[in-house]
Amino acid sequence: MIALATSGEDFVRAGNIGLYLLKKDGVQTVTDSGPAGNHGFLGNDVTVEASDADWVTEGLDFDGTEKATLTPNAINGLTAFTIQAVYAKTATLGLNSALIGNDGGGSYLRFLANHRLTFNLDAVTTDRSLSEPNNTRPDDGSWRMASIRYNTATLQDIFLNNGASPTVEATSAFATGAVSNGLKMIGSYAGGSFFIGKIAARLDYNRVLTVAEMQQNYRVLKALLGARGIALP
Repeated sequence: MIALATSGEDFVRAGNIGLYLLKKDGVQTVTDSGPAGNHGFLGNDVTVEASDADWVTEGLDFDGTEKATLTPNAINGLTAFTIQAVYAKTATLGLNSALIGNDGGGSYLRFLANHRLTFNLDAVTTDRSLSEPNNTRPDDGSWRMASIRYNTATLQDIFLNNGASPTVEATSAFATGAVSNGLKMIGSYAGGSFFIGKIAARLDYNRVLTVAEMQQNYRVLKALLGARGIALP
């Protein structure tokens, strides 16, 4: 893992199955800097295509038609996980805008047309949705960090992380089940639309992080990404 020398703090290590700081490493590579080594690539394969996300100083830039794929899909089959992502949304295309998901369906963390952040789980045979109540986040390009936690039918919530304490955006309960499809892609398709904006980092865990652990990752990311001009709240 990558230690932060200025404060001595490090990312949470226990249960990490993906640490993507999304800095350009070659052309098509999406590097996992964590212990699992679950590296990915842009687009559908290692071939350079128009549908590949573009590398920029902050991370990956998505224009509404592009994506990046993580392989292997470490989240698939899990009944407990945490995903954290740092993003800046600049537009909402169509009805959905998937920050994390899968081509054409399955499970995804997405923005609705009214900017509400929602999580859909393809568990068992019923698609259940966790959505923040009447909250909006404009397409202003400001940087945010969101966290989704899932543990079968006992705990599901969405957080927005900040310097003080994370704000709970939504809590609910889904049908019990494992993730059976999706969550392997960044800036991916959901019901007709791709993400528009920039994504600077994604962290995956095979367990539910505590609030203190989520905030630990937030502090490390805030310091590391600040060098790229990314100002987290």
